[in-house]
Amino acid sequence: MSDYYWHLHHMQLFEEEAEPVKQRIQFIKEKKPKDEVETRLRLLHKVKAQTLLHRLLKYKRDYHAAEDRIYKKYETHGGISLAEEALKMEELATVRKAYELAELKALPLIEALHKKECPDCPWDGRTIFPKKSVY
Repeated sequence: MSDYYWHLHHMQLFEEEAEPVKQRIQFIKEKKPKDEVETRLRLLHKVKAQTLLHRLLKYKRDYHAAEDRIYKKYETHGGISLAEEALKMEELATVRKAYELAELKALPLIEALHKKECPDCPWDGRTIFPKKSVY
């Protein structure tokens, strides 16, 4: 199980570590605009309370796995009938609702956790650079 970090990328509140953080830090230092480096490095840090994010991302992985199963279930060589398409859409909607409900319940907790662990953060719900219109 990977760790989660706040602001690995400027438009993500948190992410599961996909590459070694040291590599990301090096990339920021070498490739990002000089006026962004300090902010990016100051805000990029490991989430201390990992459990909530693990739980939410488990729901997300379960959702994607279920979605894959549903698509495979209805794959046929001769195409898919309208009835099968309707069933597939109904099953997908049910799975999606479960994930969205989990995300909706978790969001206020994640935001509170972020506020506690990342004080003085300029995050506006979309980016850590809210004054830059480029993003």
